[in-house]
Amino acid sequence: MQNRIKRRNRVVRRVALVGAAGILVLGSVFTFFPRSSLNIQRVSWEYWPSPENAGVSAAALEDFLSHVRTLGTTGLMVAKGGKVLLEYGDTEARGFLAEGRCSVLAMLYGKAVAEGTVDLSLTLEALGVDDRPGLLPTEKKATLEDLLTNRSAVYHSTEFIDPKEGLPARGSVEPGTHFYFHSWGCLAGRVIYEMLTERDFSQAVEQDLAVPLGLQDYTPRSHNPGHDRSRSRFTLFHLYISTRDVARFGQLMLQNGEWEGRQLVPRDWVTRITTMVTPPEEVNPQAYKRLGLGFGYQWWVWDEANEESPYAGAYTYRGDWGQYLTVLPKLDMVVAHQRFAGGYGRPDRSVSFGEYLGLLEGIVAAVSGPDQP
Repeated sequence: MQNRIKRRNRVVRRVALVGAAGILVLGSVFTFFPRSSLNIQRVSWEYWPSPENAGVSAAALEDFLSHVRTLGTTGLMVAKGGKVLLEYGDTEARGFLAEGRCSVLAMLYGKAVAEGTVDLSLTLEALGVDDRPGLLPTEKKATLEDLLTNRSAVYHSTEFIDPKEGLPARGSVEPGTHFYFHSWGCLAGRVIYEMLTERDFSQAVEQDLAVPLGLQDYTPRSHNPGHDRSRSRFTLFHLYISTRDVARFGQLMLQNGEWEGRQLVPRDWVTRITTMVTPPEEVNPQAYKRLGLGFGYQWWVWDEANEESPYAGAYTYRGDWGQYLTVLPKLDMVVAHQRFAGGYGRPDRSVSFGEYLGLLEGIVAAVSGPDQP
């Protein structure tokens, strides 16, 4: 307990010193952090010789693919048992992850929490975090954990969300008591992570994930944060990853954060962030309630009590226009799906979450077979 208190005090003192030095201009500080030179030993996926070798019918997969071809999917990879079962489209092209970046951020937090660099119980007030034209006193009570679980009750506008678009009233609920899916918590969470760990987001993705995973297509360029601070100091941060590299993120999660003998993400942290904090009936706004999923720490979680269900223990991220990554532990399977839009921007055809759920049902049926649950 004393060690934990000492670590917490060190964090608070460090934040206070940063603020006193006039460096804490949130959202713009960390562009000067040096980026390590990219030195990735690219590692190719292994492939099943045939669907039958993986215990899957080739005819069932072909039926599944006939459905995929009717969607706007531009990249799809299904891995089972750590090997590629199915690949469709351009899986090498780097796509914009949208909200999937927040799930990757949650993965990165694990190491910092385990090392004591980050204390999730610290409030925004203790961290010295504010936003223009100022957070409310009740909003400053939100903890870092509240931000990661979307229960912060900070309904501040963001670079791309105007308060006129239906956000709850500022100060209408207490932090920690109410779930509302809103990007401010993730955007602030990225800057707080950078502040406490003294590494920028792209640097952490490269060092903690891209290099040890041997990502095949990763490049550090194009991951720079946004620049519009007219509404908030916490700007967008971009992440462009290929479909087959996204699938490797999912495989790492499926393996409880372990990769070739190294624990890249603490095992207990993988469990923690993919365990339901908010059940489906408490999800807001209504558009997200219709997903039928609960929420953990920046990951959506299936509320499946039947331990024999293919969706038992399953979780996913979802991003605008068709960016999805789903982990199905019961089937030892990862599904990575993307709809490319070139740079940041809306594609001419999106794949809705409803369409993606239909796609998932198809691959689950193909893999499970008629005699499986």
